[in-house]
Amino acid sequence: MTQPLPVDVSASFAHTAGQDVHVVLCLTDLADLADLAEPTVLRLTSAKRTVRAPVTARTTAEGTVLESSVPAASLRPAVWSLALVSGEREARRVQPLEARLLTSRKQPLALLPGPTPATRMPAPRPRPQDTRGGHWVTVDPRVRATMVRSVDGALSVLPEQVAARYRDRRGRLGRRVLG
Repeated sequence: MTQPLPVDVSASFAHTAGQDVHVVLCLTDLADLADLAEPTVLRLTSAKRTVRAPVTARTTAEGTVLESSVPAASLRPAVWSLALVSGEREARRVQPLEARLLTSRKQPLALLPGPTPATRMPAPRPRPQDTRGGHWVTVDPRVRATMVRSVDGALSVLPEQVAARYRDRRGRLGRRVLG
C-alpha cells in the first residue's frame, strides 16, 4: 500500500461555498508528489460510498496547492478519507492523503489533517438477552414487591449480618435478571 502524503496543517482547509464544499490542500513534500502524474480527481471515501471531484493543482513557494469543489448534497454526514487519483485504466494511480473530511448536520465542516489515529475503543460486551425474543424481562412492581417481601421473610430467621449480605446479593441479582 502506498504511504499517505502529508498535508500541511496550517495552510489546508475546507469550507462550504454555496451548494459546494471547497477543499484546499497544501502538500509540502514535493518528492512524493513528483512520482504522481498530474492529479485529476480528488476521491472521498466513507465506508462503501465514494465521491469524486475534479482537482486543480498549482505550485507556490510553500509547496503544491490542490483545490477541489465537491457538491455538498453528495456528502452525507460521515468521516471521509481523501486520496488523489491520476491516470486512466492501467496507468491509474491512487495516492492517499493524510487528511480526513468530517461532515455533520449538527456541527461545522472540518478538515482533519494528519495521520488517522491508530487507537480504537474495544467493542462493547454483548448484552444478555431473554430467550423469548431478545428483550429484557419486565415485572409488575406489585409482583416484584411481593417477591422481595417473601425473601425478606425467609431471611429474617438468619443473623442480621448474614441476612444483610444475602439482601445485597438479592438486589444485585434482581437488577440483572429483572432489569
